[in-house]
Amino acid sequence: MNLPLHPLFVHLPVVLFPLAAIAGIVHVVVKRWRGHLLWPTAVAALVAFLATLVARTTGEDLAQRFPGEAAQVAVHEQYSSLLVAAGSVFGLGILLALLTRPGTGFGPRLKPGWVALLGHVLMVLGGLAVLVTIVLTGDSGARMVWGG
Repeated sequence: MNLPLHPLFVHLPVVLFPLAAIAGIVHVVVKRWRGHLLWPTAVAALVAFLATLVARTTGEDLAQRFPGEAAQVAVHEQYSSLLVAAGSVFGLGILLALLTRPGTGFGPRLKPGWVALLGHVLMVLGGLAVLVTIVLTGDSGARMVWGG
């Protein structure tokens, strides 16, 4: 059975990245939920990011099977590159939030202040970028598979 791995791995980021992005934005906006959302957001974002990297690798292997779809594959790859960039910004925001949040038990905590503010800004902007780029990436992939 020569089943391509790409379709199996793309569904983790498709589900987890939007959940993490929304949770990250809520974490920043709703102060009383900050203690509850940071770790689940961090775990979901990390798993989604790693699955995105695996999906990109398996997608490159799958693309070689369809040389006639090179233009559509190139668009899909560009969107996935933007998703990795957006996920990196979002992840950096989460990391800064973890480092500045008291009681997270994560490494040497930095003093809150401009670092915490920067973390929150990156979480919101990165989260919004993740939401946009996951839709664009998924839509371009779905159009290749289902035609449209």
